[in-house]
Amino acid sequence: MKKFGILISIAFVVLSFSAVSAQEKYEADVANSTITWKGYKPTGSHNGTIDLQSGTLEMDGQDLAGGSFVVAMSSLKDADGSGRLEGHLKSKDFFEVETFTTSTFVITEVVSDEDENVKITGEMTIKDITKQISFEAEVSETDSSVTLMSSVFQINRADFNVTFKSKTFFNNLKDKFINDKFDLQVNFPLKFEFCNVNDISETDSNTIFVDENKIEFPLVLRKWEDGDFFYPFGMEGKKKLSKYFKDEKMSLIDKSNTWLLCSENQIVWVVGKRQDNRFIRTEKTTLLLQIKFT
Repeated sequence: MKKFGILISIAFVVLSFSAVSAQEKYEADVANSTITWKGYKPTGSHNGTIDLQSGTLEMDGQDLAGGSFVVAMSSLKDADGSGRLEGHLKSKDFFEVETFTTSTFVITEVVSDEDENVKITGEMTIKDITKQISFEAEVSETDSSVTLMSSVFQINRADFNVTFKSKTFFNNLKDKFINDKFDLQVNFPLKFEFCNVNDISETDSNTIFVDENKIEFPLVLRKWEDGDFFYPFGMEGKKKLSKYFKDEKMSLIDKSNTWLLCSENQIVWVVGKRQDNRFIRTEKTTLLLQIKFT
């Protein structure tokens, strides 16, 4: 049985919590997260990165209760910048990213021991094929963050129909095979703090308040793109982001360093600049969410 190993280190910020529940939800800062991969063959190896699209953990007190992760397959990159290799990895020989745009892992069970180690079981989906996997991990929590560090665990890539030069599928490869074992390492740092509040208590450029019922989780943090628009707080109607940047007299460097916090495809906040009118508190708001850039 051919397998590949994965080493995951994950950090999350508090996303939200309910006054009637002990559970808290934590969200990864995807913009500053890294996933690195390394694959092997008899004559050497290749390595690179792939982007986390979203990730959440759920904590019940100090215990891990659940979570999920989404990886953007089209973001797969080779560290040496080989467009040929990247194209091949995205092709039907490997991950077929035009058809299968994301891969996911959903936690279904967590068993803890006395040493604060946990055994995590969940459903891994690659190329629309879902298999159950388990791995050991350590979970630690502070007042504002949770860190999950996994052990190395193995996945049988043949289970997900990743076939190119695999001895699982082909018998006459001799030394022309590619190992079925791939190493992954994931690092998700922290940047945002989310919590439910009763009222607007502080206002500054790094803090916004939104109607939580208008938000679709998980939120996505990304850079701006041509055609982006939002409904700036304190203004009437919508405005193209490029026009907003121009009106704010932002330099090219300033624009390239600006992040957008988005709910599905809608901009919630031009981070540190201005939030969107569509998500502000109204008379009908029942859940007020504070989002703070730390």
